[in-house]
Amino acid sequence: MGIAIDIYFLYQLENDKHLLLKVGRPGFSNANQNEENWADEISDNKKNILLQKYLNKHELNQAKFIGEFQGLPEGDILYEEKGQPNLTDLWFTQTTYGHPWIFLSLAQSEEEFWAICEEENFADNGMKKENLLTPAFHLACTDFITENDFDHTT
Repeated sequence: MGIAIDIYFLYQLENDKHLLLKVGRPGFSNANQNEENWADEISDNKKNILLQKYLNKHELNQAKFIGEFQGLPEGDILYEEKGQPNLTDLWFTQTTYGHPWIFLSLAQSEEEFWAICEEENFADNGMKKENLLTPAFHLACTDFITENDFDHTT
């Protein structure tokens, strides 16, 4: 069974700001490729709708996709039902899996970010520290939104 998960999508905006989207992907039967395709399509559609609503609301033309994280990031706010504007402690790094796979976390410093990667339960993210590439990137200002931040009927 493919479990229901949250997926985080990170974008660079044209105004030196970043955007982190969180959408849920439903669970599916591993024995049924059509169900997995359907679950991926649902999460992609939610991501695209959220991104377009955000861009329209902020009168932005485009966003450059940086990467995607399917795991358990550090930081309580990243598990909330609704997001938060202007996160200041988001860090990310590329991985050996190649684009679009990244690891991200909230941390007060780069040292704290790498310490999170040393924690015993880090493997719960489906990777090992060896999968992470240096350097880590600190994002000075990131808007974080979830699928619950916009009215789905508009």
